[in-house]
Amino acid sequence: MDLLRIDVVSIYDLRYEGVGRIPWPLLKHSDSLIASRLKESFSWIFYGEQLQGFDSYDLSGAVPNSVGAAVRINRQSRVGSFLIWRMHDGQADPLAFKAAACGQSDQDLSSIEPLLRGLRGDRVYPFVSVQANTKVEDLDDFAASSAVELGRLLTSDLEGERPSTLKKYIEVDLSLRAYEKLFLRWTEALAVYARLDSVGFFETSMFRAVQIFEHCVLGQVSLVSALERMDRFSRRLALVTPRKWLRARALFISLADAEFVFAVYPRTQSVEANRLLAAAHSQFGLSNFLTSAKARGAELRDQFEWAKAQTLGLIVVATYLLDKIIGWDKIKLWLWTILQHR
Repeated sequence: MDLLRIDVVSIYDLRYEGVGRIPWPLLKHSDSLIASRLKESFSWIFYGEQLQGFDSYDLSGAVPNSVGAAVRINRQSRVGSFLIWRMHDGQADPLAFKAAACGQSDQDLSSIEPLLRGLRGDRVYPFVSVQANTKVEDLDDFAASSAVELGRLLTSDLEGERPSTLKKYIEVDLSLRAYEKLFLRWTEALAVYARLDSVGFFETSMFRAVQIFEHCVLGQVSLVSALERMDRFSRRLALVTPRKWLRARALFISLADAEFVFAVYPRTQSVEANRLLAAAHSQFGLSNFLTSAKARGAELRDQFEWAKAQTLGLIVVATYLLDKIIGWDKIKLWLWTILQHR
């Protein structure tokens, strides 16, 4: 493939237990290159309140050998994403750069370990962008003639699939823009661009696609985290106390918020953005995570109602025993005696 440029954006899903000291500036107050591209491209897709509850910080300079890095975290649900942007010359092998980025997860995550206590990064979701040395009007021909190589780049060629299978991956282009092609599955994504005059426009376009993919990752980690928290809570749910009642309410609200933000009503700016996001969610399989989370939420709600009924039953029995067997007068006398001897 005749390429001008290769970019790899490593996207990590994050779960953590608490936030430590944050020495980095908020992304919206930073003037780094990655901050600029993320802010510009976000407004191409979403309204500002779309990821309300998530704070984004600029970590440019904290990650060696990168153009920039940024972390996005939600303090309430304790999930987030971590983006690292690396840029390469187009004369090298893009698959090698993708493999190298995926192979340094421990080193990458060590950059944010001081920020987030109990950090867990389950996997890296590589986003690869290649800019072809071809005109916009010739991009379809480039993709067709390079379909096997592009399919191999998308899948990392880890399964040794047939050329005919690799070509089929490149048939599902999510983008309708003439200068861009976007291919995505739940583990990784690939964008292909034609030769563009403006570097700024190219990078903003690329980060628009990056944030479409990141939105899928954030939705997935939010729903999986909700599932895990509901499972942990259900194992300790025998009787309902005021504290457990508040905890259950918080879990149900968290699940409903994740469903609303990432599936029901994402605040997209345009018909194109809404269509692109819906197509990405479908390719990523976000609805499968949502179905599992909602089913577990329904089970937990039933379990919680049963625990409430048991708790009320025990209260009724205890009240009857106190009233009919022991007697309230004796209880008052015992309490008075205890208070007198304190």
